[in-house]
Amino acid sequence: MRLFDTIKILLVILIGFGSAQQFTVSSAWFGKYVTIGTAWGDYDNDGNVDLYLSNGTQSYQWENFLYRNLGNGTFDSVTTAGSITTDTFTHGGAAWGDHDNDGYLDMLNGNPFTRSGGFFTNYAETKLYVNNQDGTFSDNTSMGDAGLESSTDSKIGAVWADFNNDGLLDMLESNAAFLGGQRAFTMFTNNGDGTYTTYTSNITTQGQSGQAGLSWADFDEDGDMDVVTLSGTVAGNTVLWTNNGTDWDSTNILVGGGATGPNSQSATWFDYDNDGDLDLYIGLGADDNSNPQNNHLFRNDAGVLVEVTSGVGPIITDGTLTIGTAAADVDNDGDIDLFVGSDGGSANGYRNHLFINDGTGVFSDYGTSAPGDSNFTRSVAFADYDNDGDMDMMLGREGPNLMYINNGNPGTHWQQIKLVGNGTTINTSAIGALVKVTATISGSSKTQIRDVSAQTGRGSHNMLRKHFGLGDATSVSTIQVKWPGPGTLTSYTDIPADKIIIYKYGTNTGTVNVIASQTFMYLIGNSGGSVEFATASSTAGNLTITRTDGNPGSAGFSGSATAPDASTVTPNTVSPDKYWTMSETGLTSYGAKIYIDISNIAGVSNPDRLVIVQRANSGSAWTPLNTARIGNTLYTTGTVSSLGEFGIGSNTADNSLPVELASFEAAAGDQKVILKWSTASELENAGFIIERADEGSDLFTEIASYKTTSALRGRISSNSLTEYSYADLNLINGRGYRYRLSDVSITGVRSELAVLEATPMVQIADFRLHPNYPNPFNPSTKIIFDVPVSAGNAQVEINVYNSLGQLISVLYRGTLNPGSHQFEWNGTNRFGEQQSSGVYIVRASVGNRFVQTMKMLLVK
Repeated sequence: MRLFDTIKILLVILIGFGSAQQFTVSSAWFGKYVTIGTAWGDYDNDGNVDLYLSNGTQSYQWENFLYRNLGNGTFDSVTTAGSITTDTFTHGGAAWGDHDNDGYLDMLNGNPFTRSGGFFTNYAETKLYVNNQDGTFSDNTSMGDAGLESSTDSKIGAVWADFNNDGLLDMLESNAAFLGGQRAFTMFTNNGDGTYTTYTSNITTQGQSGQAGLSWADFDEDGDMDVVTLSGTVAGNTVLWTNNGTDWDSTNILVGGGATGPNSQSATWFDYDNDGDLDLYIGLGADDNSNPQNNHLFRNDAGVLVEVTSGVGPIITDGTLTIGTAAADVDNDGDIDLFVGSDGGSANGYRNHLFINDGTGVFSDYGTSAPGDSNFTRSVAFADYDNDGDMDMMLGREGPNLMYINNGNPGTHWQQIKLVGNGTTINTSAIGALVKVTATISGSSKTQIRDVSAQTGRGSHNMLRKHFGLGDATSVSTIQVKWPGPGTLTSYTDIPADKIIIYKYGTNTGTVNVIASQTFMYLIGNSGGSVEFATASSTAGNLTITRTDGNPGSAGFSGSATAPDASTVTPNTVSPDKYWTMSETGLTSYGAKIYIDISNIAGVSNPDRLVIVQRANSGSAWTPLNTARIGNTLYTTGTVSSLGEFGIGSNTADNSLPVELASFEAAAGDQKVILKWSTASELENAGFIIERADEGSDLFTEIASYKTTSALRGRISSNSLTEYSYADLNLINGRGYRYRLSDVSITGVRSELAVLEATPMVQIADFRLHPNYPNPFNPSTKIIFDVPVSAGNAQVEINVYNSLGQLISVLYRGTLNPGSHQFEWNGTNRFGEQQSSGVYIVRASVGNRFVQTMKMLLVK
């Protein structure tokens, strides 16, 4: 018996509006039970979003459906994945989310009723199906307080959110009385060990719901999760719960009561007016099927929801007995559209609506041929199932479920971003994150926002990967992510359009899983470096990107490359501001494009004459790569088949990049250290900053700045050798100090130049070899040798011998300036071989002028 039964997508019915858009209805069989929940999620991490359908009504109970997306236009109906497809209940809402932060999506499924024989029971539960990472799921039966919380309350839906900001997904359950009426909500916090603990809040003690959904979002962008709960009855209230940091404050945005109160069923957060914040759409049912109620739209005004009563078109005037709602930019024009599903049925005169946003926040009806008119629609969710850049749609209905394949809008562009949390402070699904994308569309800058949510409408959700239509924009000027949990902001600038991006949380470094056989683009934190696989890796693996804010140094340059202005550049300098190390494990047969952010790189006067340079390691020469540019981003026009270190290269005739340090040295004296340095060239250099740390410490403190010390002011621009010095006084003799030298450009960009160590000592009158310390020692010992001022630059030789007089190691041979100099012997010979225990002699000599020896005891 095969694991999967194949379902092939056949394209049969075309539905279009104008010449810009058309849908194709798939004739593939997705079941015909009453589908309450429709949820898209890539549960097997192959880059293709899969589909879960939750089925059942008060009159019937069925198994649920799991469809694995094969990435070639077909799905497999998964029948042997475990109880996720074999449990028979009257199922409710479905929500994908990584509850254990193992990188694989788990499924949370509400079950309003169970059935014993031909009769319903007053027993319901929420089910958690844990992903086993092998295509199967296990029923989590040890959920702690959640239990999986069997009770007499109908579990209409359970929804994920990290509402306590600890990096773990918690859950909120919407309950109802067995035979109707409202019940209190239940909340559970995730303990991180597979169990959950009951959580008490104003939501659980003051809120109630009937048979309806709920939806989380950080709508006021203050870093914590807010939620709207729906009434499910004409008697109940629709409530916005705003998180105040310790609990939730309630606002009744729709007040129920009597026989005709607003029976809210579904909620969708979306930015209908493109002003950069989340607005709210509430779908209403009815007091009875012959009296549908109009839906409601609330505009977000700086964290306050204000009801919109006119000027937006028929989305608030056409009552449809709404249960399913979802938003997506179906025509890729940069304005988000809205689907409103009708549960009334076409036989009763009701139909679904696809409302198209005209770009000003006014919606028009798609027309009488809107998708899914033939029967009751209970759920809807959008996803780009075929990775072609436009949003396809799945309708869960009372009757055959229908998929509508979006055939695209010619001439438009798009961007898709899948967020990945670190699994510690941020849940790996990144549920609760906000993503903002800014692009120039039709000549005007436009910012769009999406929230990563596990619920839209009632019991459904779109794919977790966020889609943005870009109209005629061929690039995105800014991607900004506000991550859940700590609320960290990360951003990227100037990214080409039409990419599927995996964006991993991090700072200037991080590691992300690379998906085999997918040409995705990978970003990490604020690293400013990214990799796009133009030729997909044959195998999955890991990609690590690290940005180092410092001078990469140079072992020379090899070759020339084409610059963004199409000229040939032969680089002879590399930016000292920063460089990137990119490495992979497990990947095979790939071709990668490299992207590097040049924002705030000092010394750049002609960015079109910059090229990306690559080397294997610090000992290798830099090789320039053919380079193009979008705004502040350089990228390779060809592909690389191996990774390594990457920097920003130029010829000094075009860009000086900005301070070229010729030397940096220290002279230690009595309670002081004299720092001296020189620059070979400077470009837009405002001056220098000196920091100091104790020996062995990385905690540097600023001790001098060009802002307060005139001797540290730069030459602004210079092509000649310039010398500088600074005296650090009142130090402790014998204590080691570390000094870090940085330059600051006239635009305020700070770049580290070099670090050195020095130890102040009393004034030295004679040559002296100090006793080594520690002694005895294992594995290493320090040796100090003094050179007096009167000796000038002395030719010194310091060697280690064994007790037989045989040369073991040459510690130093060369010129030493006056002062105290420290050397270390690690107990090895000239070939790096460890020596045995015993007595060794260190000998210091200065030609024929001075010779001194000391005994050292190595103890193993």
